[in-house]
Amino acid sequence: MAGSSTVQETVRGTARLQVFDITYTADDATGAIDALTIAGVRDGLLVYWEHNPGATAATTAFDIVLNNENDVDALCGGALDIDTSANACGGPIPNGSNITPVPVYGTLDFVATGNTQNSATGVFTFSVITL
Repeated sequence: MAGSSTVQETVRGTARLQVFDITYTADDATGAIDALTIAGVRDGLLVYWEHNPGATAATTAFDIVLNNENDVDALCGGALDIDTSANACGGPIPNGSNITPVPVYGTLDFVATGNTQNSATGVFTFSVITL
């Protein structure tokens, strides 16, 4: 019998900056982490993300994506095969000596796959500068 997974969203920031904290607890029987649709993302540029494993960290690397309305990962693969033993972070896409922030709008889908640790916990945070 499957257990339960919880995923919650908290939004903070200012008129020019949105910060989203996605707190998750994996299923206590399967390790699965529910997907979460994040509504209310104002038009802007994704500029930073970080993942902080919780007290019960996942034991195997797993993937986190933020799919936009076109089902494209707004993190551009930056949080795939995420290290489970330490904090991880990333920013805009390097493009030679320049950086390219990723435009986001509308809704994003938080999707975490590949975790096998029952009841793993963590927080995934990302920031959007609004236009």
